[in-house]
Amino acid sequence: ELFFAPPVVDWAAAIRAKGTPKPPATGDDLLYRGPLAIDVSFPADDASVAMCAAACAEAAAMWDGWMATTPPLPAGMKVTSTYAYDTKMRAQMFGVLVGFYTALFGDQGRSLAAADAGPLDEAYVGGAS
Repeated sequence: ELFFAPPVVDWAAAIRAKGTPKPPATGDDLLYRGPLAIDVSFPADDASVAMCAAACAEAAAMWDGWMATTPPLPAGMKVTSTYAYDTKMRAQMFGVLVGFYTALFGDQGRSLAAADAGPLDEAYVGGAS
């Protein structure tokens, strides 16, 4: 079962509806946004922080639930191909994110990009790199 099922898509739409939309994504940003991307602004107040924290917790709980109930990929080529793709995407994402985060957070941007993109080398799970 796909993670992007109607209840999850509806959840993301409901969060988006609570905020003010930002300008549409362009360039590389379009390559990395999934169907659940939420890019809106909220007022700088405690209620917005609480709502965003709750949304993050809900998103994590949905992902964890999906991961716990979805059967693993069959061994062999599908798994190796998935890790090969993921490794290349993470490296590409890191390259974009490091510029984005460095512009916002200076020298800490590189560390934030590494945390956001995830491990860059998945060779330990099948020689994908």
